[in-house]
Amino acid sequence: MINFKTFFICFILLSLNVNADDPFTKQFPKTGNSIHEFIPNSWKVIAEAWGDLNFDKKKDTVLIIESTNFKRVLLILLNQGKHLELFQAVRGVIPSKTKKSDFFSGISINSGQLIIEQQGGENLIWKLIQVYKFRKDAFYLISQKNVEVDIHTGRIRHKEFNFLKGLQTTQTFSKEGKLESERIKKLPKQNLQKLESKI
Repeated sequence: MINFKTFFICFILLSLNVNADDPFTKQFPKTGNSIHEFIPNSWKVIAEAWGDLNFDKKKDTVLIIESTNFKRVLLILLNQGKHLELFQAVRGVIPSKTKKSDFFSGISINSGQLIIEQQGGENLIWKLIQVYKFRKDAFYLISQKNVEVDIHTGRIRHKEFNFLKGLQTTQTFSKEGKLESERIKKLPKQNLQKLESKI
């Protein structure tokens, strides 16, 4: 069984940024009239979401596509009116499917925010919710929520990071949902993390 802590450590260790000139991104067209034009041969769409991401009152599209060897890429397509524009092709952010596990659980767009969710575990169920928002020229991680549920005791632990306010909130709940404890502390000052490809 892979618990949340093991997964999260591995996720951080693999978070090495790839150069923006990575030839991988060149296989995707810069513009297209439909989402199908951005999907390479032998790849398929496994998740999609729609909503205004850059606050221009146009419905943008986010796709998760998967290759035949289960590698996954996040595509952000901005609506330019008469066509779609590939803003970003991001790899390494969405976990790949393996024979034993598939941690990816969904994407959505809500109030201009891109939300990516992952989930796993058996005896200790964990969930990771990351929220990105467009600011000036890129998408930035503005909040992250880690949830752990002990299926034997029913106790729930929330740990939420608000990177805009610089706060970390940790809460524990009983199996009945009653708040047992809450602790809020300030985070060290740091720049917001860009949504970028990782290997």
